[in-house]
Parts: sequence; structure tokens; C-alpha cells
Amino acid sequence: MSWTQADLSFKTLIDRRVTSSSKQYYNEEADDLINKSLQDVWTSSIPSSAALAVSNGVAEQRVLFTMTEDTSVGSQQCYYAYSGSRLKDWVPPKYGSDYIIRVYQNTNVEIFSTDPCGWFFNYQTGVLIFSGSTSSLSKPFKISGYRYVGTKGAVVKGPAVSVADHLAAFTDSTGLLLKDSNIAIVEQYVLSIPTPTGTGVKGQRYYDSTTGYLYDCVATNTWVRSVHERTW
Repeated sequence: MSWTQADLSFKTLIDRRVTSSSKQYYNEEADDLINKSLQDVWTSSIPSSAALAVSNGVAEQRVLFTMTEDTSVGSQQCYYAYSGSRLKDWVPPKYGSDYIIRVYQNTNVEIFSTDPCGWFFNYQTGVLIFSGSTSSLSKPFKISGYRYVGTKGAVVKGPAVSVADHLAAFTDSTGLLLKDSNIAIVEQYVLSIPTPTGTGVKGQRYYDSTTGYLYDCVATNTWVRSVHERTW
């Protein structure tokens, strides 16, 4: 049995792939559809011109890319993009008409979106599904389109940090800033008590809850401290 629009909506909402309505949602593979973690967020600007996106290193073009059949779905109604690993992150046409996915038979004859086979391509997961029969079509299917290969938001592995509309990456242990988006940091705490000339960058802080001292790095490798009253 093929997918349905209702099936598509529900499974997408709960971050499951949509391959066949004969599969219960718990039988579909979990995938990244709506819920996003920071390392999955696209942070590069995507121009409306696909050629410019490729030139800028933000996208890569795939022409007549051969899809892999998902044999867990009957009647040859599900295929996915694979080349050593799943190829996801296809740029959707909301960024411009250049990015519209085009689907082809194995003979390179294009299958238009109005075809009775009722194909649907999921740009996030790289999955191609059909709501109608594919028996008269030459397989495996091929697609042409563009994948996002730009930068993604970095995982913050260090201590908690407050930022203002700002993406930043930190080291695992020291809390030192590795890179940011050139917007000023509000606060950034280190993990151990600094010394007056200890390693640090301006804006870093450390609070000692035992003594009540607040340490501030006021210049490179220059720390001062002050006492904060805990009872008043």
C-alpha cells in the first residue's frame, strides 16, 4: 500500500520516515524531520541562484543521481539517496525555483509531478515515495537537485553560556571560545579558579560559591576578583 497525505503529516510530526502506509509509525525509521539540534541547523546563507550556491561552497549539484530501492516497501514505491551513507539535506525550492527536485526513469526520461505515479520527494531525508503504481516505469529512478554542504551550527560542549542571537563553539574542558558569529558574548564561565595572570580572554568569568569571589578576565591573561555578598 502506498503512502497517503494523512500518513505523511502524522509521521513527519513525530520525526519518522514516510515510506508506506502499510507500516505503522513505530515500524518506520526515526529520522530528523522537525526536531532540530544545533549541529543540524544550516547557518550558511543560501542564494536563490543554485549556481552561485555551488560557487560559494554552500551546495553541491547532483545530476541524474541513481536512487536506491527501499526493499522493505512493496511494489517498488520507495527509494532513497545513498552513496556510502544516506544523502540528506537537499535544498528545497523555498530558496528558489533552481532547487526543485527533478525525477527521472532509469532511461533518463523525466517523470513530471503530474504523473499518475504520484511521486513525492522529502528534501530533508532524501526519500522518494510514490502514491500510485510504478509498474510501467523504468527503474531504478534517478533525481537531479542540490544538497546543502555549507556550515551547520556548532555543538556547545563547554559550560553554559548566555549569548545574544549568537552561535558559538567552545572547547570541552577549558570553556575557551573557539569561534563565534562576531556578536558580543554576554557571559562565558570557565571551569576552574583562575590566577591573576592565568590563561583567559576578556569577558570570561568564574564564580567561587565557597568564598563568594567573582573572577573577571578584563584583558588577555589578566584577572581581577571581587567579593559578592551572599546574605543581605
